[in-house]
Amino acid sequence: MSILWIIVVLGFIALNIWIYRSKHPVARVLFYFMSVIGVLVLVGSVFVMQDVKNFNENFPISKNLFLLSENGELISALAIDPSQGNAAIYFNDSEFSSMVEMFKFGDEGLNDISEGYYKTLVFSMPVFDEMETFDIFLDNYSFNKSFALTLLRSKIPRDLVANRIIKSRNLTHEEGMYLSIKDQLGSDVYVKQLVFAMLSNEFLSKGTESSANMLLEIKKGNIIIYPKTLLFKFVDYLPENIVRQAISAVEKRGA
Repeated sequence: MSILWIIVVLGFIALNIWIYRSKHPVARVLFYFMSVIGVLVLVGSVFVMQDVKNFNENFPISKNLFLLSENGELISALAIDPSQGNAAIYFNDSEFSSMVEMFKFGDEGLNDISEGYYKTLVFSMPVFDEMETFDIFLDNYSFNKSFALTLLRSKIPRDLVANRIIKSRNLTHEEGMYLSIKDQLGSDVYVKQLVFAMLSNEFLSKGTESSANMLLEIKKGNIIIYPKTLLFKFVDYLPENIVRQAISAVEKRGA
């Protein structure tokens, strides 16, 4: 327990003792009111800590769903199953189309999509917009983060990739070559899933820093974790400056 938390608790106890000793009726009412608040905070803290413990233990070993959305529209989706070596599990075009339709129904649809998964993480594009630039690899070709985000927002990502490959290798832009590259890439849904997998892996692969960044993105509303248990509801009520201070403390401790 931090020194600051100990000071807060001792201060709360001292204040209650002072109020209790006061003979004024209003002070007595205030004492009982603060006692109730204190009990609720204590019980709430216990449940939050249990939720943290549950999440830390189960998230890394459970099958989880990752969704990507922008402006209320589902852009991509994939799953991670530790029992299959944590390799990304992709959905075919038909499966993804069904998820897109369910996603339109908000929490009710999200509940249906999330069936069979421990947690569903709904990313929005600002999570990746704010990341440092880096390269991704698609079908043995390297692209920067900016182009990767363009692919996710495009309705024709395969066409964009095919054009970029032909241009980068100084190939003749013949229809046969163009179609051959598109066929090798699979579907537009699959291309976006590959890009989403690489971006989310980049975001989540930095240990303590990733956990801290995820907390901040949850606070901003850029990541929604479903079902929303007490831990994540608690984060919503924390002032953003408190979250940033907690992140700073974690980063210093890990340095």
